[in-house]
Amino acid sequence: MQEDQTSDSPTVTSSSPPQTPSRKRITLPNVWQTIIILLLVIIAIMVFMWKPWEPNIKASQRTIAVTGSATVSATPDEYVFSPNYRFTNADKQTALNELTGKSEEIIKRLKSLGVP
Repeated sequence: MQEDQTSDSPTVTSSSPPQTPSRKRITLPNVWQTIIILLLVIIAIMVFMWKPWEPNIKASQRTIAVTGSATVSATPDEYVFSPNYRFTNADKQTALNELTGKSEEIIKRLKSLGVP
């Protein structure tokens, strides 16, 4: 290969064949190599413990049993009361008066028990 540069520089002749580009190796710092190796070991341990190649895993091996108890006590802050009454009477006004009287009696009793 001949290269001509400026007139002041000498001519260089090379008889070797052109070089192919060499592959560049990726090098990682030792810290990264250690982390990658550690992660690969952890993954291998997890796969071995998980055993995905075992097709017949018993249900008892996949069950989580949890027991516990709790007690909650609180004063209710609201109460909804929706009574239903049924009165049968031939006179409409008499039935309505009985209904009103029964309703007032229940409300009076609830207030005496402390329900606001």
